Amino acid sequence: MELTVLLLLAALMVLAAIYYYLRVYQPVRPAERFSPYAQGLNHLLTGELDQAKEKLTEAVRKDSDNVDAYLKLGWILRQRGQIVPAIKVHQSLTVRPELKPGERIAILKELALDYEQAGALRRAAEFADRILSLSSDHLWALRFRQRLAERMLDWPTAFETLRKLNALSEPKDLAKLALYRVEEGRALMDQGKGKEGRVKCREALRQDRACAHAYLSLGAVLHQRGS
Repeated sequence: MELTVLLLLAALMVLAAIYYYLRVYQPVRPAERFSPYAQGLNHLLTGELDQAKEKLTEAVRKDSDNVDAYLKLGWILRQRGQIVPAIKVHQSLTVRPELKPGERIAILKELALDYEQAGALRRAAEFADRILSLSSDHLWALRFRQRLAERMLDWPTAFETLRKLNALSEPKDLAKLALYRVEEGRALMDQGKGKEGRVKCREALRQDRACAHAYLSLGAVLHQRGS
């Protein structure tokens, strides 16, 4: 009886080991280790972009479903300043019907970076907004959108984006939040909307009582009135 139990236990242990090997461990097969895709990744890691491009191009010829290989090909093109080809590679991926959510976001991210490098900031912002429509708390997209808003002098968007970031992460940047309100106020004053501009500057002080730019802007208004 004891011998039978021991044999059963031994058989179960062997089966468990086989299952682990096949389902969990899954060692990399030599064919996978030396596939064009794997070689392309290795060349990327060592900064050999020409060789990486060659191997990744070979990889997508053999497997047109390899979305990551296409993404990295587009990245290499962008690094080389070949923006239009990079956009074409990344744009071609957007029409695929069975993309995973993570893949779709990765494609939109690359397109946002492509258009930013091309200087088409509004177009880049559109792709960041599309990421946020899929994942409203996507930190990369929020930070990217904030950066673009600064470059475009879009102070209301910069303010709202940073406000969302402050709600999601630490430390909270209240000083910059106040500065955005001041810049918005100054822009309104330059448009002849003095009252609205002063309101924005006072809002800035509610964000950061030590905001020197807000005091200077309000002081300049009082000085103009006095003179």
